[in-house]
This record gives sequence, C-alpha cells and structure tokens, in this order.
Amino acid sequence: MKPTVSLRSQIKTTLSQMIPWSGVFGPLIISLGILIAGFAYVGIEGQQYNLLNHFVSELGELGVSDLAWVFNGSLIIGGFVNTIFVVYLAIQFKGWIRFPLAILGLIATISSSLVGVFPMNYLDQHIFVALGFFNLGLLVALLYSIVLLFGKNHSFPRWLAIPGFLNTAAFFIFNNFPSSFEEGVDFQEGMGGLLSNRPDFIALALMEWVVILGIIIWFLVLGIYLVYKKKAY
Repeated sequence: MKPTVSLRSQIKTTLSQMIPWSGVFGPLIISLGILIAGFAYVGIEGQQYNLLNHFVSELGELGVSDLAWVFNGSLIIGGFVNTIFVVYLAIQFKGWIRFPLAILGLIATISSSLVGVFPMNYLDQHIFVALGFFNLGLLVALLYSIVLLFGKNHSFPRWLAIPGFLNTAAFFIFNNFPSSFEEGVDFQEGMGGLLSNRPDFIALALMEWVVILGIIIWFLVLGIYLVYKKKAY
C-alpha cells in the first residue's frame, strides 16, 4: 500500500515550488503596470508619456494619469510579491549575513509598495516612502553585490554581482544628483515649476528610470536563476 501524502505536505511542496517564481512575477507585475499606464497616459497639456522628461511617479498621479490605479496597483501587488522574494533570496545565504539582507530587502520592497499607496497627490508621504526605497535600495544592491562577489556562504555565480554593482552606482548617482532648483526653493515648489514648464529633457527623470529598470532587470535575473536552480534539484 502506497503511503498517502497529507494535504499539509502537498501545500508545503507547492509553495516551495512557487516561491522562487516570486522573483519573476514581482518585477513582471510592476513592468506590466508601467507599460499599461504609460501607453494610456495623456498629460495635462495633452502630451504623451516620455521617459526623457517624465518621472516614474507621474504614471500614478490621480486625476492626470488615466490609468493611475493600474500603475499604483502594480506597485502594491508587485511590491508585496517582491517582499516574499527578498526573504527567499536572503535565506539562500548561510550565516548571520542573511538577516541584514532580509531586513534591508523587506523594508526597501515595502517602501516601494507604499509608493503605490501614496501617489504624488499625497506628496509628503510619497516623498518619504520613495526616499526610503531609493536610500535602502542602494544599501541592498551594495550589500548583495559585495556578498555575491566576495562571500563564500552561497552557491550563486560571482557574475551576478555585476548587475548589482551597476544598480548600486545608479542608485548613488540618482540619490546625489545635483539639484536643478535655485537655492532656497523647496522641493514641492521647485517640482511644480519644473513640471509646469516641462523641458524636452530632464536628466533626473531619465536617471530615475535607469534605477527602476535596472532593479527590475536584476530581480528578474536573480529570480530566473533561482527558478532553474530549484528545477535542477
């Protein structure tokens, strides 16, 4: 007589097989939200969305972006899926280093999800959670890159540190980008003036897109690697 497999054991096996896919689904959900909201976007001056002079968060601005709810929803759902992934990713490392990796990754991905909860219409809250993502994202990318390259407590190929270091550089440049506002002008007033007289090219906006697309690609690469690694066992 063959032993029966308990429902609990089946659920555990299914979850074990599905969790690595969170590194693929999370970035893809966010990417899909960006594409849908971007194609439907029509600005207050009738302009189409342009990566060269529009900030990422403008896709989620209520009352301006026609499908803001799609973009914001993708950040909330995709960010939640990414929190699952960063925990799973961290436990692939042995020793104490997995704990700071998991904690920093959790706070960064939760912050990214909250950007969808607090779109540009709630500017103070939006800036707070967005800065949380960009500042912690830099630390996450840097720490993972160092551990991947120099650590001996994991089985990842060393080359995965390369996109991590590229993301670290992108985060650093964006976070320290020179202000285009005159001295004494606060952020909200400066942004209002910039967007009401939008130039054809805003370097900071393009740099923000470099950061976002870079982290999406890196997560996808890590996720795909872990999916195939799981299948190999």
